[in-house]
Formats: sequence, structure tokens, C-alpha cells
Amino acid sequence: NDLNGTSILSPSQGLLELFEEKLNVNLAKVDFPFLERALPDILVEELKLVDYFLIEANDDTFVIKFSGEPSVHLCRLINEKSKIGYSIGCPVCSVLALALSKCTGKPIRIKQTTTEGDGSNIRTVYEKIMS
Repeated sequence: NDLNGTSILSPSQGLLELFEEKLNVNLAKVDFPFLERALPDILVEELKLVDYFLIEANDDTFVIKFSGEPSVHLCRLINEKSKIGYSIGCPVCSVLALALSKCTGKPIRIKQTTTEGDGSNIRTVYEKIMS
């Protein structure tokens, strides 16, 4: 509930622009079901950033799970070794927050990122910021 955080330009902005270019859409003009269908294709098939991708929506939260090296390794490294890693996220988690924000028209924050299973899966919870 603390809205006194700091806003910064995401390092993943360029990756978001690549998503939009590859999908030939402005994500601000699509609905969540489109994003739900398009993200696995762009992340797994087109850009090969991850091997597996799942997104679930629950009211004002979204849960995203992915696996596949080197994205999982980079995500774990950033989150474990950086003091700001859990707030900003790795490039994949960060670009997904941007895509969700643009699609929903609401600010999105990374609430929690965890490593699951044998360390080969990332689970990130995103939350809409309500003012």
C-alpha cells in the first residue's frame, strides 16, 4: 500500500518494443486474452527466451511461471545477488510487468519472485497498483 516508491524507466523497455514489433500490435490496444495467447508464442517460439511459459490472472494479480536456461539462471542471479532485484526483476520478469501494465492500463509491481522445484523454474507474482 506504499505508493511512495521510486519510478524509473525500465531497462526492459527495448524488449517490450521488440515484442510489439514481432506481434505487430500496440499492447495498449489489446485485451488480456490476447496477451495470454501471444506471450507464450513470442517468448518460447519466436524469441526462444524461455522453454516453458504459463500466465494466470486472478482479479488484481497475475502469476507467471517460466523455465529455461539462461533466463532462469539470470533471474535467480539478479534476485539473489542484487538488493533491488526483487523490485525491478530480471529482464524477462521486468518486460512481463511492462506488458501487463500496458495491456491493463494500470501500473504493475512485481510482488514476489521465487525459484521453484529444483531451481529450474521461476514463479513471479505481479500486482496491479490501485490508487
